[in-house]
Formats: sequence, C-alpha cells, structure tokens
Amino acid sequence: MQCSLALLDAPQPHLEDTSQLLGEQDPALEGLNNITRFAKAQTLDKRRLSELAQQYGIGGVVRWQPRKVENLQSSGIDLVMAHTIYAIVGAVSLQKGGDVARQIVRERILQPLGLR
Repeated sequence: MQCSLALLDAPQPHLEDTSQLLGEQDPALEGLNNITRFAKAQTLDKRRLSELAQQYGIGGVVRWQPRKVENLQSSGIDLVMAHTIYAIVGAVSLQKGGDVARQIVRERILQPLGLR
C-alpha cells in the first residue's frame, strides 16, 4: 500500500500532451497513471529488496538454511530477504501500530529504493 501511495505522489513522466487523448483530468487523479503493475513490480523487485536487506545486515540474523550453501542465488536468497523485510514491517505494525510502520516503510525501504 505504501508503495502505491509513494507512486501516486511521484512526479509523472513528461509525455507529449496527452490531454487530447485522455480529456481533462481531475487534479486529484494526476498521479494515478504512475500506479501500474509494472511500476510496483519494478519498485518492489525481490532482488532490489534483497540488496537493501543485505545493506541493513539482515542476512546475518536470519535463521535460514539454504538448499545449496555454495550457490545462494539458486537457493532463493533474494526471495527470503524480500520476505524478511515484509515480515519486519508486519511485526512493527503489530507492535507499534500502522503510523510507525508507515514511517519506517517510507524512510527505510521506499526512500533508499528511490521513492519519496
């Protein structure tokens, strides 16, 4: 949800005048074109989240036994790290509430991934 809200607030890419194609648009709907499956998938890609988790040192505290110790990629390290970030956000939300979780997602996850 926070990713969608951040994409909604993100500046729109400059395209040729689309007002003729779309007609006049309500200003409240300006960022709606930013929210696409592709944009969300690109932002929350498991590899990007895994790199972020590694930067925070999460890999050192996760209790996980890889299938192939010599090849973590084929064992699914990216998916494990991405889901670990999701689990941490869920735990913060349960313990501290939605406002704190929202702030953490914005400052610690989305901002380093390039969304404000």
